[in-house]
Amino acid sequence: MADKGPVGYRDSVETPATIRVGDLIRHDRVYFAVADMVSARNGAKILRFHDREPLLVEGPITIFRQVECTVSFGEIVYSRT
Repeated sequence: MADKGPVGYRDSVETPATIRVGDLIRHDRVYFAVADMVSARNGAKILRFHDREPLLVEGPITIFRQVECTVSFGEIVYSRT
């Protein structure tokens, strides 16, 4: 069965350059939020978390990003960016 992620999040395959603070990374069936990150060699990034050791990301990785929505003229408008 495919992992759909936590409620309110969508999965996406991202490169190290497009990962954001707050994105969730799944490790051992637990989701960890990216708390901070620093650039490493050759475009890689070191992701830091509050409750686990840092993770070196050198290529595309599946992340879970919160679905953003805004209210406009009484309608809910969802954004996939």
